[in-house]
Amino acid sequence: TGAEVASSGELVVVRAAGFAPEDIVFAGPAKTDEELRMAVQEGIFAVNVESLNEIDRLATIARREERKIGVGLRVNPAAQLMGSQMRMGGTVGQFGLDEADLPEAVRRTLSYQDQLVLRGIHIYTATQVFDADALLEHCRNIFEIALQTADLAGGPLEMVDFGGGFGVPYFEKMEEFDLERFGEGYGQLLASYRS
Repeated sequence: TGAEVASSGELVVVRAAGFAPEDIVFAGPAKTDEELRMAVQEGIFAVNVESLNEIDRLATIARREERKIGVGLRVNPAAQLMGSQMRMGGTVGQFGLDEADLPEAVRRTLSYQDQLVLRGIHIYTATQVFDADALLEHCRNIFEIALQTADLAGGPLEMVDFGGGFGVPYFEKMEEFDLERFGEGYGQLLASYRS
């Protein structure tokens, strides 16, 4: 297991808790230059970048620090996840790179070969999803985006971060997410992509 952080304070906490840098991913929008610098200095596994501009900023900071840093591309897929009560993507918005920008994001990341290492993708489009079938279809889409990214990069990815999703019934009369159905379906989906 590892840790995913969304601020420099969380990075300090997980390091103090004993997580190794290679087990830490920094995600979240609006990262400051200081947060990016701290991630580079700590030598964490990956920073999940939200934009083409953030790729450039991270490379500039890594160059200054004379270090290399892993990159996860946060992709905002064109296909929307249905059945969610809280949407974090799926349409043009402030979260992540639009799927149409994926080829340029891969190209740009790879162009900074002395500063950046493309580790994989991060997709977090929604949470509070109660429809297991909708979430499985979303996972299928993520696998397709991962394969497209690997093709663009010319090699396999080390990380495919599926983001959030499972619905939690916080209020009475809300049905529980069918974790068994999802687990069974996800196992079949994973097997179909591994064959």
